[in-house]
Amino acid sequence: MAKKEIKRKNLKLKRRLRKTLGAVCLITALLIALIPVPETRAAEDKKYLWDEQIWKGSAAQSNSVIPVVPADCDTIYTTGDGTYQFAFVNASSTSPDKIAIILGYNAGNLADNKLVIPDSVDAFTKYSENLGSRTGYVAVSRSQKPLYYKASDPVYEEDVSGNPVLVKEAEFRACYYADYRQWSTLDLAEFYYRDTTGDNSGTIYKGEDGYNYRKTESTAEQWIKNITVMYIGNQSLKANPLATGDGAVQEWVVAEPDGTINTNPDNGVFANEGNIRTLEVGERLMGIGNYAFYGCTGLESITLGNGLTEMGHHAFANCVNMAAIGLDFNSRLQYISDYTFLNCRALMEFTLPASVTKIYDHAFEGCTNLGLTAGTLDIAGVNEGKNVTLDDLGVSVFKGCTGLSDLTLPESITGKINLNNFEGCNGLKRIKVESPYTDFEGDYTGEDLDFLSWADPTFYFEADGSSTTHTFTKANAIAFKYADRDCYEIIKRETATDGSTAELTYQVNSNNELLYFNMNKKVAEVTIPATIGPYGISAINSGSFSGNCFLEKITIPATVHEINESAFKGCHNLKDVIFEDAGSVQYIGQNAFATQLVDGVHATGCPNESTYLKSTPVLRFTGTVADDCIPYIYAMSADSNINAGQQPKTYITYFSGWPTNLEVQYVANASTGYGMATLVDYPKFRELTTKYTASNYPYITADYEDAARKAVAAYNSWLTDSSTEVTSDQWDIINAALRPDIPSGVKAVKQGLFSNAAAEKNANGSFDLNADGTYAVKKVNSSGSADTDVKEITFRDIKEFEPYTITGCQSLEKINIFGAEAVIDDYAFAYDYTTHGSDISDAAGSDSSLTSFYMPASDESSVGDYAFNNNAKLNNVTLSPNVMEMGLRPFRDCPILENVSFGGGPYFTTDNAIIYGLDANGSKKSIVQCLESRGKLNTPGSVSASELAGVTEIAKEAFMDCGEVGQVDLSTSAITTVPENAFRNTASLYSVKLPTTCKSISKYAFHDSNVRYLEIPGSVTYLDPTAFNTPQNLSSNGDYKTIEFYCEAGSAAETYAGEYININVTNKPASTTFKVIFWDYDGSVISEQDVLIGTDAVAPADPVREGYVFEGWIPADFTNVSRNMDITAQYRKIDSEETKFTVRFIDYDDTVLYTQKVAAGEDAILPQAPTRTGYTFTGWRPAITNIQKDTDVYAQYEKNSSGNNGGNSGGNTGGNNGGNKGNGGSSTVSGGNSSTLYTLTVKNGQGSGSYVAGATVIVIANEPASNQQFSKWTSDNTSVKFASDTVSATTMVMPAANATVTANYTNKTTNGNAGSGTSGNRGNTSVSGGNSTNKNNNANGNKTGSTVVIDKNGLSNTGVVSATVKGSSDNFVIKITEDSAATEAVVKALMDEYGSLENVKYFPMDISLYDSTGKTKITDTTGLSISITLPLPDSMITYAGNNKVAGVVNDKLDKLTPKFTTIDGVSCVTFTAEHFSPYVIYVNTSQLTANGVTDSSPKTGDISPKWFAVIALTGMAVILFVKKDRVYKKVPA
Repeated sequence: MAKKEIKRKNLKLKRRLRKTLGAVCLITALLIALIPVPETRAAEDKKYLWDEQIWKGSAAQSNSVIPVVPADCDTIYTTGDGTYQFAFVNASSTSPDKIAIILGYNAGNLADNKLVIPDSVDAFTKYSENLGSRTGYVAVSRSQKPLYYKASDPVYEEDVSGNPVLVKEAEFRACYYADYRQWSTLDLAEFYYRDTTGDNSGTIYKGEDGYNYRKTESTAEQWIKNITVMYIGNQSLKANPLATGDGAVQEWVVAEPDGTINTNPDNGVFANEGNIRTLEVGERLMGIGNYAFYGCTGLESITLGNGLTEMGHHAFANCVNMAAIGLDFNSRLQYISDYTFLNCRALMEFTLPASVTKIYDHAFEGCTNLGLTAGTLDIAGVNEGKNVTLDDLGVSVFKGCTGLSDLTLPESITGKINLNNFEGCNGLKRIKVESPYTDFEGDYTGEDLDFLSWADPTFYFEADGSSTTHTFTKANAIAFKYADRDCYEIIKRETATDGSTAELTYQVNSNNELLYFNMNKKVAEVTIPATIGPYGISAINSGSFSGNCFLEKITIPATVHEINESAFKGCHNLKDVIFEDAGSVQYIGQNAFATQLVDGVHATGCPNESTYLKSTPVLRFTGTVADDCIPYIYAMSADSNINAGQQPKTYITYFSGWPTNLEVQYVANASTGYGMATLVDYPKFRELTTKYTASNYPYITADYEDAARKAVAAYNSWLTDSSTEVTSDQWDIINAALRPDIPSGVKAVKQGLFSNAAAEKNANGSFDLNADGTYAVKKVNSSGSADTDVKEITFRDIKEFEPYTITGCQSLEKINIFGAEAVIDDYAFAYDYTTHGSDISDAAGSDSSLTSFYMPASDESSVGDYAFNNNAKLNNVTLSPNVMEMGLRPFRDCPILENVSFGGGPYFTTDNAIIYGLDANGSKKSIVQCLESRGKLNTPGSVSASELAGVTEIAKEAFMDCGEVGQVDLSTSAITTVPENAFRNTASLYSVKLPTTCKSISKYAFHDSNVRYLEIPGSVTYLDPTAFNTPQNLSSNGDYKTIEFYCEAGSAAETYAGEYININVTNKPASTTFKVIFWDYDGSVISEQDVLIGTDAVAPADPVREGYVFEGWIPADFTNVSRNMDITAQYRKIDSEETKFTVRFIDYDDTVLYTQKVAAGEDAILPQAPTRTGYTFTGWRPAITNIQKDTDVYAQYEKNSSGNNGGNSGGNTGGNNGGNKGNGGSSTVSGGNSSTLYTLTVKNGQGSGSYVAGATVIVIANEPASNQQFSKWTSDNTSVKFASDTVSATTMVMPAANATVTANYTNKTTNGNAGSGTSGNRGNTSVSGGNSTNKNNNANGNKTGSTVVIDKNGLSNTGVVSATVKGSSDNFVIKITEDSAATEAVVKALMDEYGSLENVKYFPMDISLYDSTGKTKITDTTGLSISITLPLPDSMITYAGNNKVAGVVNDKLDKLTPKFTTIDGVSCVTFTAEHFSPYVIYVNTSQLTANGVTDSSPKTGDISPKWFAVIALTGMAVILFVKKDRVYKKVPA
């Protein structure tokens, strides 16, 4: 029992002890938790610019003269004002002299932003007294004692005996800096210190505070004063945790472990002090430590004393605004350390002191403005005219110095220099090497760097001709200048004919003259270098390549302006000459390319010396096709044939090159001998896969060959799936095949090139005819066929279009013709050769797709018979105003063509679907053709007398096949004959009235016509027997129509009628009444009236026609009737644009700059302000707001007083800014004014209109259907470039041609880019719907339960989305959506900010606030704002911290201050939306910096160590409290 009782007592004791320990642990944890800690960041997350090449130290560090202060150093003092903290140490291990090393800086506000490093400092230390009642910095002695001064002497009074009696001891006060003026004038030996040793020897002064004081008579006890500041240290300081209690304490200690130095950039002594603008360093400072001024972004200039010997690595890194360094050429600086001036982007000049022997790695990396002007970076003493001692460069010393243009390496550098020192120096043009021994090598990792890939194209080395540098440049094909003469050289390597490597030496002078050329081996292919340093080869001299039997291909650069006589004469194997810019060649001399004329002896080993004259020679040029291009003119000249001896006459073949791939030859007429530049081939879509290879065309590269081979498949796939990727090279060759553009300079087209069909010509050069009068047609190539893929052809300078040029081209939709003159032969653009000749059958069963023919301007053009025959879809024709001849029925079988525009020309016009010839006064003279659409569409079926008044001639077949024409009244015309076939095959013709001037009716005039009534005057004396379908008896023709002749008794017409059984005669009555008939558009009679002579007909009620507006009657005058009259109703089709008004912006010279359609009450959109030399644009007049009528707006200018050559101070405002209620179509114009407007058609979007070339047009896609989302923009014109083709509202530059752009859409997916999962790890996000819905549950009291709905493509990882609505406790739905109006506002604001979106990437969105149901939009958001966190858009992630965020207010960017974070590994942006409107995340890619995403989310490294202790102690306390003890049960006896 006793033992058990003891155990129970022990157990109870243990329990008490355990709970006591648990309580102690818990209390300790709470106390630790209350200890404040500074904000920390995970070191592993911090990124610096040099992370890719982590600095590992260098010889510079090991040579550092800056002492390393021991970690336990107890002599860390401060200046009295607390600005500088410094170590008071020996100058060196062998020197007793004391110096100061600055290790800390706490300036705060800095007067004039100027920092002057003191030459010397006085030492103070922290001091407290009377339980902290006073604390401050006091002067300290060399023995680390605080110093005092005597504030008052002892006080004595005389006693009764007259003896002095001490009443009060002397008062000693601490030498606080705050009291500096009271004690600063004391001599060093007149201070006091407290003596606490108890030693009473010597003189002791008793203080009233009870302490003993001694004077500072010994040096050890004297104030540390005027100590030389020799270094800014390599170490940092931290607060001394033991600095507590009264007395003197050391406030700071060295932060780094003993014997080590600082490695954290942010801990540099002056690091990140942004308020330092100017820095001055005195003569005494010898060393500036690592990271000393790292990140001092406000620092602009520094002045360094000449006593400086060392600058540590990264000493001034990231001082991005530092422009000037004042460093004496005769200073003591020994070297420049690694990264010393990293990323000092504003630094423009630097002169290296003579004493510097080494510049270490990356010292000036990223100094983008350094050396921008030649001579401003001087490392060779050039500016001083003295020598230097620099003998070595590290690696990447000048990496990324894009402004560096010129550098001289001193004679003292005699070893190897690594070329990666100049990586990214794309402005570097010259390195001058003064030593004959300096050599160069590749990357220090052992890999070769392609130096020429980042150097300026005009770069060269300059050195002595016998130097190692010269050897290096020869071996690496780098340009070289001889230091002693005006000679620039490059040695290129080409493959010799024997497979070895040949060297081709080129030398030029500064006049671009070729001084010397040499090949050391036989070479078949030569590429002449574009430049040799800054100079090119401007001339290929006479005989430069002559007689070269091995040369097969040569590429001539754009620098060549002259190819002199006989330059390539006798190069009989030369087949290909490629001009990189043929337009730059200004002269080609006689026999320059007489390749087959060999003078003298062939070269040894000539491959075909004895046979070349027996074969047909080949010479092909590749270059620009143009009238003014000298190589093209040379190749297309009649006397430029290249054949010699018995060779057949042969001309140069000329290729236009990629991507147009045209082939042109001079083709002479066999009979006349006269020839023209003729297009003989172009890329056909069906041939792209196999034809365009390097073996077939000399200019085709491997990339081009690959593009051509894959183009057909890519295009066909794109037609069904617009998301298919088609490369730019593929689009180029596709458009060249489907829309060939034949440039100026090509005068003719090879017969059958497009159609594979041609009319036969006889020996006389005229066309053979078939029995029916049509042209005999043949196939040009018996195995070929027409191009059934081509969609549009543009001819710029073709002189004549022969018959059947495009027949069989069943996909051809549009033809454009430009040039000085154009003869359109009979059947030139006809589509019906299948009916002519049994061997022509390519287009059988296919119909023409031609809808548009555009020939706006040419000189003295003509159109032949049936020129456009059988183009059933043709509906838009523009012919030149200078068309002087129109053939027989040129638009036969073009049933829907309603109008042919002649551009207001003087020769022809079209009125109500009838083409008229005009006289010299512009009046109608002849009827060329009544178009077959007359009466079908928008024109009346009756041709009234007023229409034909004054016409004197009808062309043959003029009304033939006009199946909907019911009446033709020629009574007011002056024709003399009805010509052959004039009204043939007119199925609906009912009535024709002839004038009294008519004398005859020709054969077949009314053959197969349905005419019922013909009014024939007595003047007609001849009617051809075949004029009508008229049987002489019933048996001869059982199918005939009865015709009523209304003619005079006894006339030829009455006689003619008597011979045919189907013609009846009604003689003209002597009545005094006339018949007036009002006809409708469809030939139906609206009203028929008998009107007495001299009285008026009465107009019936206005007729109604659906979709049209009645405009009146023609003729409009039916008063005082004196003849029978046919009056026809006139209509105008209602246009969807009809209610809009036209606004034209007109310049001072009446140039129309821009035209737009504006709805009533809306505001017009301002174009960019124009310019005028000598004037300043001031605005537009009149105002362009609330447009209510067609309006002309004129540019207003003020004449400049002086010196101003134009310009624009008015901008777009001009006093007329107005608003813009419409969408799309706004434009700005760069360049000059242009009077030519081009049509832009926007499909599935807004922005259609007429614009000048160069206008920047905003195009906006329509809102997608509910199950779709916007995909991308595409265009039928390859010259159209979008600022961003994946954004629904974007800009494009209007080309000098009509263009169509299309907004494309794809079906939405259920999860989209935004994802559809649930973000459980955030604890506040749920996702539903089509894209994503995120709900917030934050605890700040402002908002709980708000939901974020994202309905916009391009945002992934939406699980990290969060938002807080501030200013209300209600629940809301925040919607982030795709909205065309918001997107347009964003685009306009960005355009206003940048002027162009070429370099701008952007992600527009609409942020709106809805009630908790998500259905009702909150319009009154006063006092509300949203703090929102979004993932960076997919397209913007790569730009990280360069991204910006803005709202749009009044068409301007309202720039925000975003915070970039990383949440769960996702790059995010947080910003506050103060209003609810368009927002945009954007970046200007031309102004990128190396910023990363600054991650402010917590990481493991961010957690203070105290929390680990808190967790451990709390856990231990819980275990101690809950542990169960062993229970002892009582056991009964």
